[in-house]
Amino acid sequence: MQNLSPMFSVNVPAIFLQDRMENFLICRRLAEYLREKKLMAKKAANFFEELSLTAIHFTFATNVNLIDINLLIAELPKILKLNYPEVENIRKVWIKMMPQVLNIYRVYDPNAWRKFVNLKYLTEMLVTFDDKKK
Repeated sequence: MQNLSPMFSVNVPAIFLQDRMENFLICRRLAEYLREKKLMAKKAANFFEELSLTAIHFTFATNVNLIDINLLIAELPKILKLNYPEVENIRKVWIKMMPQVLNIYRVYDPNAWRKFVNLKYLTEMLVTFDDKKK
């Protein structure tokens, strides 16, 4: 979790965030694991988990590559269930980003029809729940 130290800065350098989605996802899962196994105090683990989620959210401001997007898609069901304010920000950014991701799959990977259909379904679900909250 030492990789999160630049997140304590007021202005997180973009170079720190670029191509680091996987690291932040790992940090979040590690904090969750340490909390569940009682290897770290709950308060400390929650702090690191929330800091990881903030880093994930900030990463959207960089050029996120398709590999990182696929990793995030795999973790998104776990992330969206969490009770942190940053989860709402991730969800909102993801809803805005989804059409671009769908277009990438549609245009650049004609064999990825299953991913396209699954992502389209996920997008519709997120938008539906967003509409119900309003």
